Amino acid sequence: MNAPSGKQIKASADGQAASASMPPVVSSGQLLGEQGELLIRHDDQTYQLRRTRADKLILTKVRASTP
Repeated sequence: MNAPSGKQIKASADGQAASASMPPVVSSGQLLGEQGELLIRHDDQTYQLRRTRADKLILTKVRASTP
């Protein structure tokens, strides 16, 4: 397995990276739940992460509602 830096990383039997510098792995099912979507706040912006009917993930910036 190649890291973004081009360095080789060994993977464990379950496919997880064996390096302590790798970010945590979370399944999309754990994040999205039965509803299949969640909202993410980043600074002052809101994003929607959702699962499509084709089982793909789409991240969309949510427009602020106008009064």
